Amino acid sequence: MSESLTAAAQAGDISLLYTSIQEDPYILELIDDIPFFETPLHVAASAGHTRFAVEIMRLKPSFGRKLNPNGFSPIHLALQNQHNRLVLRLVEIQKDLVRVQGREESVEDVTVRGETCLHIAVKSNQFDSLKVLTQWLRWSCHKGASYRQKSTLNGKDDEGNTILHIAALNNDEQVIKLLIDRDVDLNAKNLEGSTPLDILAQNQPQMPQADNYRDVRDILRRAGASCSSSIRSFGTLASNLRSEKITRFRKILVGIFRSKRNISSDTRNALLVILVLIATSSYEAALGTLEILIGKSQAGFSGSPPAPTSFSAHVADIYTYLFYYINNLVRLVSTMFICFLLPSERIMKLMMVPLCLFYWCYMWQTGLLLLIGFLCFIPFVVLVRISQIETDDQVMAYLLRHTQRSVKKPQLCWSI
Repeated sequence: MSESLTAAAQAGDISLLYTSIQEDPYILELIDDIPFFETPLHVAASAGHTRFAVEIMRLKPSFGRKLNPNGFSPIHLALQNQHNRLVLRLVEIQKDLVRVQGREESVEDVTVRGETCLHIAVKSNQFDSLKVLTQWLRWSCHKGASYRQKSTLNGKDDEGNTILHIAALNNDEQVIKLLIDRDVDLNAKNLEGSTPLDILAQNQPQMPQADNYRDVRDILRRAGASCSSSIRSFGTLASNLRSEKITRFRKILVGIFRSKRNISSDTRNALLVILVLIATSSYEAALGTLEILIGKSQAGFSGSPPAPTSFSAHVADIYTYLFYYINNLVRLVSTMFICFLLPSERIMKLMMVPLCLFYWCYMWQTGLLLLIGFLCFIPFVVLVRISQIETDDQVMAYLLRHTQRSVKKPQLCWSI
């Protein structure tokens, strides 16, 4: 950094700043290219020159995140020197410079060891803080809250330990009861392949005076926790990918997932409109055919002898029934594809319930046989379930769970 620019930052002189830029228009760009550097913003933040710092942020917003050789950002230096007004101005310009209390994303921040705020609360025996944080995760209603709750409660540090692993290591009965109530993964494994129940058993010799050890163990067992040796293994992702044999079922599943992922939003919307029109038209056509079939059925049970019919009338009856069943098949297929194309969101999953019930009631009301209706309903429900699997983790978990043939025989956990 040039001497004139350094002097401008130390004095907070904006005029001298632009004089330095006039002498070398690329001076700020050259500073930005250096990974770790004491920028003019660092100097101004340390000295508390608010107006100069704001001007630099407007010229080069990337300086707000840049670290000096000591690993400090400008906002860190401003906080260390108690320049609170400068800190507030920097945050106003770039709101994501700091994750302040109350912001939804702050709960996802981790330390250099991969620990979330929940890990720190459990390790520090801050039960009240843990209770507040977990309760906030349960009741927050912002976008992505459901995923954030699950990922944060089951988040792992660098050693693969969840907060339940830490609680089991500390033999903390109060925390374990709270986490069980918060629906954490009771059988999550760390990098050593140990579940929370394994951690509790391994730590038993180190706490002979722990009177509540058996109580904690029983609490975990009653909640459904198991040791690693008693959990069925479906094989790792690497072992399954190394397998040369690919089943036909897996090929079908992969094809379904790929097809759904490759559909653009415009194509999805156009297909939904077409399928809804097809389903509506087939429903209206079925009503007229159904009236004809019901009329003939009532005539057959009226008690009067049936009138002689010609061969052409019999052929017409066959065509009527054939049209009726083909029309139902078209409606079934169109409804299945509507479910397949709907976005995989929770509100859309709720819409599947009345849609499935409507189709089942229609098939029953129109006089279709129970067995035929049931056999048609099974692939409908299966496709609906598969269509709701969206994330890569869900796809791989579904494939591994439904295509793995060799399953490890469960063993009893005798260690505890």
